[in-house]
Amino acid sequence: MANKDLDRCLVCDDIAIGVNFGVPTCMPCKAFFRRNAIRLGTHEFICQNDGDCIITYKYRRSCNCCRLAKCFRVGMKKSLILSDEKREARNKLIAINRLKRGQISKPECLTWMQSPSLLRMSSSSIQYLSSSDQVLLANIFHAYENTCIVAKNTTLHNFPTIQHTSIHTYMNEVSSEFHVTIEYLKLIPEFNNLIMDDKVRLI
Repeated sequence: MANKDLDRCLVCDDIAIGVNFGVPTCMPCKAFFRRNAIRLGTHEFICQNDGDCIITYKYRRSCNCCRLAKCFRVGMKKSLILSDEKREARNKLIAINRLKRGQISKPECLTWMQSPSLLRMSSSSIQYLSSSDQVLLANIFHAYENTCIVAKNTTLHNFPTIQHTSIHTYMNEVSSEFHVTIEYLKLIPEFNNLIMDDKVRLI
């Protein structure tokens, strides 16, 4: 696989975060595959366009059927999805390896591994980041990419002190920063699902 292919998600051509389930993917496609691959056989995936939808960064949410089919077509493997028990064991192994390499102090590692609260919990009751939470984080990340990173070279003026300027002048100074904030929030699907009162409170 060429190095340039490792930089792009093979499913939607977005920026890849790494190799997930066998192929380079972005965070949203990683979360999508983890959530939907295990539903095959219990959930019916239907395409409204004869199964030939184009899956790109902009349109990857338009058809779950074609998106999942493309995941398998580019080589993503359902067998690589870890169960909760295997994920727990992997996390403990990572902690042990970090301890051996001296990346964290021994007391810190032992405290985490021997925590009474963890010892009292069964493996089935331990909660991990859900697929919906992963998608939410991915949406926030991409909204940040499309607003904050694009504007990182823009010089933000220091806000004027209220005591030394009129409210009209102050609002003119901060309007561009406020606009960026609004555009950032509008790119997060979960924000758009809120009622207007909640949107106003968040802003």
